[in-house]
Amino acid sequence: MIQRKKPLLIFVLHSILLIKGATFLFLILIKIPLFPKELRILRETMVEEIEIQTKADKFFMFVIRRSQQLSKATPYIKGCDLLEGEWGKVGSILLWRLVFDGEPRESKDRTDAMNMEKNMIQWRVLEGPVMKEYKSFLKTLKVSPKHEGHGSVVKWNMKYERIHEKVAHPERLLQFFIKVINEIDQYLLLEE
Repeated sequence: MIQRKKPLLIFVLHSILLIKGATFLFLILIKIPLFPKELRILRETMVEEIEIQTKADKFFMFVIRRSQQLSKATPYIKGCDLLEGEWGKVGSILLWRLVFDGEPRESKDRTDAMNMEKNMIQWRVLEGPVMKEYKSFLKTLKVSPKHEGHGSVVKWNMKYERIHEKVAHPERLLQFFIKVINEIDQYLLLEE
């Protein structure tokens, strides 16, 4: 799902007209693009729901409490180091070492939000290759039990601002995260 919004600056001009002792107020709305086309910020969202077999709580707790062990679950994550704060706490800074498109990458992320009851965590990318093409990049993971049957649903949400219209949407990155989620699921199922 991609949402696009174009910012506008709206001016309200008013005039007061006196006609035969009566006062009339005129409001005129003028819409002006806030930025020239080349400078507009392109804010968008991509969302994917992935069905997994692992219980929601177990999957979520593995991701937030055992992030440094994710490299055992998938070859795409080589490690995760805690740079500041505490594991699984808002405000903590993590350094993810990844393999994306066969190349090693690092991503420095801050945990911006967490809700243990809803199995939700949100990371903001602070540094890394993704920041060369995006002004901001926010990743949200939410794990919910399926309403019927065994397993859970992982909702992966990416909110981002492209630096210009020629920058591609992060579909390859979305596919990368889907692979990682499925491999973590398989790893956790083998632990049972």
